[in-house]
Amino acid sequence: GLIFDEETAGYLTRTINTLSSDKSIQQFLKAIDKPLNWWKVMATSVNPGFHFRNFYSNHFLGWIWQGGSYFNPRTHKDALYMTGRAFGNTNFRKYKVLGGSFTDAKMAGKYAHGKSMQDVFDFLWDRGAFRKQFRLRDIDPEEVVISVGAKRLAKRLNILGQESYLAKSGEWLGSVIESEARVAGFLTEFRKTGSMEMAWRKTQEVFINYQNLTPFERQVAKRIVPFWTWMKNNMVNQVKFVFTQPGRYGKIGKIKAALENVVDVDVPEYLQPAYFKDLGMWQLPITLPDGRPLFFNPNFPFQDLNRIKIDPRHPRKAMAEMTREVATSISPFLKLPIELIPERGYDIFRAKPLERYPGFKAPIPGILQPIVKWMYPLFPETAERLGMEYDGGIIRMDPKAAKAMEELVPAIN
Repeated sequence: GLIFDEETAGYLTRTINTLSSDKSIQQFLKAIDKPLNWWKVMATSVNPGFHFRNFYSNHFLGWIWQGGSYFNPRTHKDALYMTGRAFGNTNFRKYKVLGGSFTDAKMAGKYAHGKSMQDVFDFLWDRGAFRKQFRLRDIDPEEVVISVGAKRLAKRLNILGQESYLAKSGEWLGSVIESEARVAGFLTEFRKTGSMEMAWRKTQEVFINYQNLTPFERQVAKRIVPFWTWMKNNMVNQVKFVFTQPGRYGKIGKIKAALENVVDVDVPEYLQPAYFKDLGMWQLPITLPDGRPLFFNPNFPFQDLNRIKIDPRHPRKAMAEMTREVATSISPFLKLPIELIPERGYDIFRAKPLERYPGFKAPIPGILQPIVKWMYPLFPETAERLGMEYDGGIIRMDPKAAKAMEELVPAIN
C-alpha cells in the first residue's frame, strides 16, 4: 500500500505468482536459457566494444563514487596485482581452493590499518570479489561437460562456440576488468574508513551485487531482459548519485561541449537520426575517409535513466517511448519474431520499418561487410542466390536477414 493501491498491488502479486509457478511458463523460460547464454557470450566475451565500454563505465562509477581519489595509481597497481593473483596464477588459485596458504613478499607485507595485502585478498576472495565476468553470468550456465582430445580442440577453434579460444580469452579479460575496478574501489574505501566490512558493503552498492535477486527476478525477469540485474541496480545508483554528486555529472557535459567545439562541420541535431538523442551520441572532431563525421556512443551508466520518459504535456507519447525503450532491452529470442513478422519488418530500436521502400536491401552488418566484399568476386553466383547485391561500394542483403544477424550475433556490429 506504500506505492500501489490495494487492488493494483493484489493484481501485480497474482501476476508474479503465476509467472513464477506456472509449469509451462517455467519450461519455456528454461528452454531459452541455453541459446540466451550463447547470445550473452557473443554480446560480451567476444565483443571488443563490450570490453571497452565495460572498462570505462566501471571507472566512471568509481569516479562518481570517490572522485579523484579513485584514480590513485598505487591503488590500481595493487588492485591489478591482486586480480592477477586470482586469475593469472594457477598454483596460487589451487592453493586457495584447497585451503592452503600461499604468499609472496608483497602479499605478506603490511597494507593499511594493520592488515596485510594477504589479509585483504583473503577477505575479498571469501566474498567473491574475484568472480568470473559478473554480467555474463546473469543466468547461471548449465553444467559443462568437459571435452577431450580432438573434440575439445574443435570446440576451441569454433569461433561461434562458448568454449572457443576467443570466448575464453574474452571471458578472462572481462573478469579482470570487472574485478580490478571493484577491488580498486574497495581498497580506496578501506583506506578511508579502516573497516573492510563497511568498505565491502559500499562497494557492493556501487558496483552491484549480481546475486542479490528476488525469486521472481531470478526465475523470470533476467530471462526476459538479459541484463536485468545491471539495469535495475544501476538506475537506483544513478538516481542517488545525480542528487549527491551533481558537480561530477556536470563535468561530462563540459567535456562533450569541448569536443564538439573543435569539429570541422557541426551536424545540427535535427539532421541526426532520432535515436542519436536517446543514445546521447557525441560528435567527434574526426572525419571518415568518405567525408562523414564520426559519432561516438559513450554509453555511460547514467544514460540508463534516459529510458525513463516523463512528459506531463504528452503523457501518451512518453508512455509509448518508454514502452519502446523497454522492448529494445528484452531477449533477442523474444524480440526478433516481433520485428520480423510484419510484412515490411519493424526495427523497434530505430522505430521504423526494416524495408524502407519496395525492393530495399540493407547493408550487410558490421565486420561482415569487408569480409563479404572480399569474398564476393570469388563466389558471385552464391552471393546472388543468397539475395546479395553489390553496387561497387556496399554489399546489401534482405533487410530481415540483416536484422536477424545483428540481433543474434551482436559481436559483428
